[in-house]
Amino acid sequence: TYSVSRDAKTLNAIDAKAGVILWTWQLTDDDAIVTTKPPVVTKDAIFFPSTHNTYGVSLTTHQTIFEVAKTGWLSIGDNKLFIRYYN
Repeated sequence: TYSVSRDAKTLNAIDAKAGVILWTWQLTDDDAIVTTKPPVVTKDAIFFPSTHNTYGVSLTTHQTIFEVAKTGWLSIGDNKLFIRYYN
């Protein structure tokens, strides 16, 4: 299970049974995680939009593995991440 901190700066991975935070990922700039658009989770990563970028974080290393200066609705198909964004 994943949640976003109240200030929209931290992604939390939570053990749903124990209710404890397993690991966190923190934004490092003035960006904020968008909570009105759902993330996309694969077997290896979680992808989520922020106000300025789209990020991918490894579920193994908990490090940023993807960052692009586009944001919008996310989907996965044919082993590709699709971002529906507006200019």
